[in-house]
Amino acid sequence: MMTSLNPRPLGGNAAVQAASIEIPDRYELKYLISESQVEAVRRAIAPYCVLDPYCESLPGHEYGIQSLYLDTPKRDLFRISRERQASRWKARVRHYDGSDRVFLEIKNKDHDLIKKQRARIPTEGWAERIHRLPGPDAGPAERMFCQRLERYDLMPMLMVRYLREAWLSTVDSYARVTFDRRVVCQPWGDWSLDVDEVNWLALDSSHSMLTVPSGVVLELKCLTAVPRWLSNVVHSVGLVRARYSKYCKGVERHFARDTLLGVLNQT
Repeated sequence: MMTSLNPRPLGGNAAVQAASIEIPDRYELKYLISESQVEAVRRAIAPYCVLDPYCESLPGHEYGIQSLYLDTPKRDLFRISRERQASRWKARVRHYDGSDRVFLEIKNKDHDLIKKQRARIPTEGWAERIHRLPGPDAGPAERMFCQRLERYDLMPMLMVRYLREAWLSTVDSYARVTFDRRVVCQPWGDWSLDVDEVNWLALDSSHSMLTVPSGVVLELKCLTAVPRWLSNVVHSVGLVRARYSKYCKGVERHFARDTLLGVLNQT
């Protein structure tokens, strides 16, 4: 029988563990919008936000993100996400275009609160590194990632790629607005980020994005208290929250038959 997917927290010095978390606990409000709505959102956030510095000098003011999602052989992480269990998590290896580093990420979701632990390691030799005992330079986040990798027999399942335009609040200690475009995926079973560039399938079609053609994934990210200006943006543009998981949509797209058989076998 597989170990419970709701693991106990790692022991140890809490202050040391916190030092490895680069992203604060936050809420992520997700919306699916059309490209024609993007400019209206930009105008609404303009008094409160500036472009992320990483976007300013790039063509189109957006950067590429590629994420290798891991799962158990039976895709249990997909299942608990698809069933919208109150407490769930994802494991992924994330790479930003042009970077010589990858991020090992465990993304926990407890109801609507997101807690993300991430470790940054060199891109060269990353796969070999996570399959051996963590070295003395490994921080708590890397150790947690490797522990989950071994404990749940995690394996490569799906590669997801998209372009992100990011904005930062100038009036809050932390708030972000991101637009994700050209979301594509492909099944991937190798411990490698060198994907087949001809096998991408779109996840921004009207079918994947609940009738929004060539849609854009809009995320509003903030701390526990949603800023008033952010609430005003939602109301002024007429945004409606949506449930959209890039990983779940990709699994459903590529493994629809296996997923259906799994559901039928449980009934």
